Amino acid sequence: MVSHKKLIVFVQGFGSQDLFTNVPPTNLWGWRRNVGLLIHLLNQRGIQWKERFTSDLSEVKDKADLFILRDWRYRPEDVYQFCQDHDGTPVISMLFQCPNAFLQSQRCGDDHAVRGFQTHQPFLPKSNTEDGLFTTDRVIVRSHLNAELFTSLGYPPSKMVLLPHAPIWDIHHNKIVPLNIPPLEKGTKNSQFFNVLFIGESLWRKGLIHLYQAFQALPMQPKRLHVYSNQLLRYVRGFCDLPNGYEKIYQQLLMNEDVIIHDSYWSIAGLFEAYLRAPILVCPTLLDCGPNTLMEAYQIGARVIQSDLSGIMGELPDSWSEIVRAPRYWERFESLGAFAERLMARMIKADVMETALNPPPVEKINQILEVIISTWENLFQSYSIM
Repeated sequence: MVSHKKLIVFVQGFGSQDLFTNVPPTNLWGWRRNVGLLIHLLNQRGIQWKERFTSDLSEVKDKADLFILRDWRYRPEDVYQFCQDHDGTPVISMLFQCPNAFLQSQRCGDDHAVRGFQTHQPFLPKSNTEDGLFTTDRVIVRSHLNAELFTSLGYPPSKMVLLPHAPIWDIHHNKIVPLNIPPLEKGTKNSQFFNVLFIGESLWRKGLIHLYQAFQALPMQPKRLHVYSNQLLRYVRGFCDLPNGYEKIYQQLLMNEDVIIHDSYWSIAGLFEAYLRAPILVCPTLLDCGPNTLMEAYQIGARVIQSDLSGIMGELPDSWSEIVRAPRYWERFESLGAFAERLMARMIKADVMETALNPPPVEKINQILEVIISTWENLFQSYSIM
């Protein structure tokens, strides 16, 4: 039996107003962040937990049997100091986006492609690559592809824990089970259009500009690009500035009558509505720790066109998606049009009337859930939490 003194403390800097741990299974945020599943697992096993919201790790004075960091924005030196201050208490990083050097090389290369000027020669440092989150005991990595990339960059594989994003799940008789999902309709609400779907908030990292360039060049008419992003809506309403000098391109996108802007969805109903509008998801990310949207699309039975830096290849069957090579700016520069042309070629191959697939067998989804649950259980056992 688990001692009542065992305690896990989640630490994040997003603020207590953000949806995080205490969300019901009927809220998509809990599913998409793997947190709802983990919290249910902890409750089921009788393990105590609490959360701390702070942008300053030095404020965390809690005593715990395990800390789980849930924010990539903490400075490397602060994470290192946090681990030193809590020496003897294991720390897991649950949210590692990518190496900072890798991110900056991609950003500089994309600035060159989009804006036509070169900030520096693209390169990826081979030393001093360890970000703050890798000073923790273990780091959650979302795919074999990411693990291989991080290893090649000098990050210790012994610290990596492979844990794919959770499929959409439900609770039945207090057991975590896959949500029963019906097949998508063959025809869509806007079946007279060639419909393409984009979902994401980090517009640069998710590659929206590349997709927009590809969409503009598509010969099919009529066509629609459905963008689900609250960041674009904030830009429209003047609440935030978009970085990197891409304003003109985003303004063109927002004024294009073929582009439909939607709020981000937070429910299963919103998720289904998005894919009924456009059952072709394009994920042209320049880097990603493993988009939740890809797992959702697979489980729903939608077609996917994804970049090979999306971080989920190798976890799901090859037949469900089309892979497009993303720019590797840390190796060499290439023009904005090169990636867009590759995306356009794949979209031309897609037949909008035949985009819907059957959802995978429930056994396949259950296997993914079992891997996630057993991985957490093994981690807890290794730290004598269970």
